[in-house]
Amino acid sequence: MHARYNGATYTDNGKVIMSEQSRNISKTEKEELLHQMEDKAREFYQSQHSLVNLIQETLKNFGYRYFESPTFSSYGVNLVGDDDYAYSGVETSLVEALKCSNRESKEKLIEFAKKADIKQEPSVKYTLGTKILSLSSSGQGEVEAYSEINWDYPKFRAKEGSSILKVKVFSFDDPLIFRNQYALFLEDVSTIF
Repeated sequence: MHARYNGATYTDNGKVIMSEQSRNISKTEKEELLHQMEDKAREFYQSQHSLVNLIQETLKNFGYRYFESPTFSSYGVNLVGDDDYAYSGVETSLVEALKCSNRESKEKLIEFAKKADIKQEPSVKYTLGTKILSLSSSGQGEVEAYSEINWDYPKFRAKEGSSILKVKVFSFDDPLIFRNQYALFLEDVSTIF
């Protein structure tokens, strides 16, 4: 049951659902409020620490989305070099690895599966990463995102003919642009999976 008092609507437990004041906010006030929220978010993402947290959480979410299966062993998100973060792991089932939706990658994995000695339990390593190339105190920066499928089992060396790699560089003048477009950017390099 809802009650109205002093221009506001309340629930049974006394929480405000909507006040008359919030319903009647002007367009100018809404724009000012939005501007303030964007400024706070921009200030938050200007620090490298906040940017790194965003990168790590997004990589983890993408890793679960693209790689997780009952036979996938995740290494999680790790610092693999200077300002270089990667989510990686090994798919121990060739059947699961062959569920890849990219035609070129699938063809390469089929070739690998045909040649692989099943007794050695061959695996495929997946990596999705982002390296921070530059970040200024004003929030401008450049990152490199990369994805890799590697079937050089068991050493997983990055060598021609045993892996597929896709790399893309993303430059931004505003940390909010990065925050809002980073997932789309990763989506593009993830097309090899």
